[in-house]
Amino acid sequence: MTAHHREQPKSFELDDALRFQEDLIGRFSSLEFQDNLLKLAQSFENKACPQARVSHVELCLAEQKPLLLKYGFEPSASGLSKIIRQCGRFWENTKIQKNSHEINRLVSLQ
Repeated sequence: MTAHHREQPKSFELDDALRFQEDLIGRFSSLEFQDNLLKLAQSFENKACPQARVSHVELCLAEQKPLLLKYGFEPSASGLSKIIRQCGRFWENTKIQKNSHEINRLVSLQ
């Protein structure tokens, strides 16, 4: 195990998922992130091209990595995938659904 790798928490419950989502909303709502997202969107005529998609993922992951560490997940795409699966266990919760839609809105390349 590397110094940066952390084991997945033994227990990731609804409250943890909600806090993680709320933290993401806070980071993605920041003026700095929204400004960087706008600049990224304006730099690509075709927002679906592979280079735009990679840049978009990198921009978002830069905001997500500190939160992944905070919640005990590896600060990587793999860690993100794991925490998303954990949050998905609570999809029936309307607050989880609402937060997910808000996160998607905040990170959308317009």
